Amino acid sequence: VFTEWIPQVVHYQTTNTIEQSGLFFPVGAPQCGDLVLWDGHVGIVRDPGSKSFIGAQEKTGVADANYGKDYWAKRKGMRFRRFVHFF
Repeated sequence: VFTEWIPQVVHYQTTNTIEQSGLFFPVGAPQCGDLVLWDGHVGIVRDPGSKSFIGAQEKTGVADANYGKDYWAKRKGMRFRRFVHFF
């Protein structure tokens, strides 16, 4: 028996569409690969121990940043989401 799983294609336009998709669940303690969200910005957690994430900022392009320091720590509404799929 061969089973092929074809992922649902969802076009994410905003952080709101990510959160309402039903595919990303809130988490309190992030893990590598989780999303870190602020209104208008999404990053991918790289190392939760050092609070680093990969983001695409206008000044730096795609680069490591730290959600525990400076601009990102001061920005309100930070939350984490984890992609969960069911087979």
